[in-house]
Amino acid sequence: MKVKKVLGILAFMALLTVPSAYAAEENTAANVNESEETLTTTTAEQMSTTQTTTSLETTSEETTDTTTTAVEVGEAIKNGIEEQTGIKAVEASETVNQNVVEIRKALASGQYAITPEALANYTDEQLDEALQLFTRINQDFYGMDLGAYVRLLTALYQDKTIAVSSALAALSFDATGLSLSELKNQVDALENYLQTVYPANSSFISIRQLSHDELLAILNFITPLQEKMLAEEGRFFPGIIAWIARYASEGIPQARNELVKPVTTNATTETTSATNETTTESSVTKKEDNKKEQTGILPKMGDNPMFYVSVIGILVIISVTFIFYRRKKK
Repeated sequence: MKVKKVLGILAFMALLTVPSAYAAEENTAANVNESEETLTTTTAEQMSTTQTTTSLETTSEETTDTTTTAVEVGEAIKNGIEEQTGIKAVEASETVNQNVVEIRKALASGQYAITPEALANYTDEQLDEALQLFTRINQDFYGMDLGAYVRLLTALYQDKTIAVSSALAALSFDATGLSLSELKNQVDALENYLQTVYPANSSFISIRQLSHDELLAILNFITPLQEKMLAEEGRFFPGIIAWIARYASEGIPQARNELVKPVTTNATTETTSATNETTTESSVTKKEDNKKEQTGILPKMGDNPMFYVSVIGILVIISVTFIFYRRKKK
């Protein structure tokens, strides 16, 4: 009789446990699903926000790139030449006086890198020859002061890295007085001019010797830039020879139709993708962590250990029924 009571109590408890266990599991599953939906929504919003922000940044960058002025490019050319040669551009009021007597007087002031003895050794003719070349060089590049003039004197008559007579004869070709279209038809003359006035071994301003094709490539590259600068400013600055000198130093550019800085759209797109990937990975991690927090020690979805409890309960019921049946039969 005692056995009968114990088995009856066990069967009753097993029946009560089954629905409550399933209810707990269903509640857990509902909580996890709700958490997943919330996280998915939040992740989607985060991704959308990231993409929108990146899109705005990209648009901003592209706007900046496409509105780059020709003057900015010209200034960059000038700054590069200044750094390369050590010769600074000056305002028009500071340029060299065209009178030899006044030049000699200014040089005697001691403000420039020339001693009175060295200055006395130069004839007025030599000062005038240097002035003719110096005036053209100012047109080819930009305005320079007497310090640069002294450097030219040294290159002409001390270092002798520029042949005076040949350089003066070369002044008959004036690149600054020709359009780029005209220069493209006189590339050989331009090549000779550069080699004579700005030889590669010059101690004043040197330009690497360029081939016919290299010069043509540079002129083709500069053409749209010059057109844009003339439209924006009404002038082309610095001089055409300065642009050629800079690109001869930097390397031959590829022809292009627009004046733009390097666009970073691709890099931004990659950043967007990387950000989205990071957001997605973070979302997955959060989902897993939330599942663990919500489920605790309860089984994961897909597992069903409560099935075994149900089987035990059924076996207990069968056992009790069997015992009753045998006792009745007796």
